[in-house]
Amino acid sequence: MLANYEDSCSVCDLNVPELLVAAHIHSWADDVENRLNLSNTLCLCVLHHAAFDKGFLSISDDWKILVSHDVKRKFGEVEELMFSKL
Repeated sequence: MLANYEDSCSVCDLNVPELLVAAHIHSWADDVENRLNLSNTLCLCVLHHAAFDKGFLSISDDWKILVSHDVKRKFGEVEELMFSKL
């Protein structure tokens, strides 16, 4: 999975392997058939993985990373730090 994403976070390009995880696009629990499907994964840093799991980030049908409208309203300047490259 790391090699598929050039060893970096899909959102912020962080390339510290110890801070990178495989995130399932379709839930591990809900999509049993795609649990091991690499096309169902994103390489994310732990911060963006948590944001993805909480619904602050999502993926469009054309594979673009989308930021929830609630992020800026809830977090203000923090949103700029977390999602500035999107």
